[in-house]
Amino acid sequence: SALNRVEDHREAEDAATKLINLFPGQEIGFVELGNALMSQGKNEEAYNAMRYGMNTINGSLGIAVQYGLACRRAGHVEEAQNMAEQLRRALGEKAADIEGALKEMETGTDGSALV
Repeated sequence: SALNRVEDHREAEDAATKLINLFPGQEIGFVELGNALMSQGKNEEAYNAMRYGMNTINGSLGIAVQYGLACRRAGHVEEAQNMAEQLRRALGEKAADIEGALKEMETGTDGSALV
C-alpha cells in the first residue's frame, strides 16, 4: 500500500488488519500486513499472520513469499528454507523473478526482499 511505500508502517499495519477483518479472502491485506510488521521488526507477529494467511488463502504466491521471509526473520530457519525449496519447484524458471526473496529465505542475507 501507499502507507508502506512512504514508510508509515504502523498505519499500514492498522489498515491491513482492518482490510483482513472486513475481507479475509483478500490476498493484498495479508501481503501488506506482512510488509508492515516486518518493516517494524515485528517478525514473530508477521510469521503468525502469514501462517494464518497461508491457511486462509490457498495458492497465493505473495503470501507464500511473505510467509517464507517471515519464517526466516523470526528465526524459523528450516521452515523458511523449506518454503524457498517449494517455491523454486513450483515456479521453475520463473523463480528468478523472486530470487532476492528466495535467497533471503535460504541464507538469511538481507536484500530488501519484501514484495
